[in-house]
Amino acid sequence: MKKDLLVTLADKNYIDQAKQLFSSVYWNAGWKGDYMLLAHEIPDEKLMWFGEKGILIKKCDSHLTYDFGRPSAPLSKFYIFTTEFKKWSNIAYLDSDIIVRASIDNLTKVNNFAAVPDFGKPKLSDQLFGIIKRDKKIYDELSEIYDYREPSFNTGVLAFNTDVIKKDTFDCLNKLAGKYYQHGLVDQPILNLYFCKQWERLSYVFNVQVDFITQAYKPKNVDGAIIHFTCKAKPWASRKYYDEWKHNLDLADKIDLSEIPPAKKKWTQNEIKKYNFSIHVKNIFYLLDKQIGRVGIFLKSHFPSLYKKLKKMIY
Repeated sequence: MKKDLLVTLADKNYIDQAKQLFSSVYWNAGWKGDYMLLAHEIPDEKLMWFGEKGILIKKCDSHLTYDFGRPSAPLSKFYIFTTEFKKWSNIAYLDSDIIVRASIDNLTKVNNFAAVPDFGKPKLSDQLFGIIKRDKKIYDELSEIYDYREPSFNTGVLAFNTDVIKKDTFDCLNKLAGKYYQHGLVDQPILNLYFCKQWERLSYVFNVQVDFITQAYKPKNVDGAIIHFTCKAKPWASRKYYDEWKHNLDLADKIDLSEIPPAKKKWTQNEIKKYNFSIHVKNIFYLLDKQIGRVGIFLKSHFPSLYKKLKKMIY
């Protein structure tokens, strides 16, 4: 057993996605820690490949079932907060709709619980917005306990020191889910409630959300250590990213955990700072141009040269 653990989650429909994720982590990030699959109700015969590769397997059963058409598999993410995971010092969790392009060693250097701010739903209130339609009384009840102005995080990439795992952490998460899942709260809002005011920010480099940050940009201009497809067009079904995704999947059979290749790239602190700044700039312009379209139209009509310069800079 090693000090660090990389985890992803899959059900029987996401076997290839998990293989691609592990492959991109192995070949592109040069991950030297342990690898683990959270297997949500996956038949044993479909797990053989992972076992043969030396990837640890944690079998997960459904502990809550949604009654509004949502699968229960995402809630198996909570298992990484059981005390058995304290055998490792640091946990890095990645969703299986991710492509890793560079070293993710920074995820092992956090002191607490860390994640990347969620661009799509930047405040806690945004994570809980669906409750208003289902039950405003519950929404108001939660507002008395939690500060809805607090920033929120995306749960596709999580990194934490296992000191954050307490005896009751897993049970507390399940109790929150058990109380509110019928109101539309899945794993992300539940984790945001539990870790409200108790999380540190990771750089956007480690969770570039294609849906919110980069959907308007050309793939060649999308950069980052971790590319997370929070959009509906997943890489295994998208012309833009399929070749890269399939290349990683094809290399999965060549994984040999006894010999780890070097990372293809390691982001320096200076590069990370510049990247964070550029993401803020791009997001501001994207919001102006796409969501507050009249501003973009105004600039285009009255200051066309400035508009072209800004657009060229970003796209």
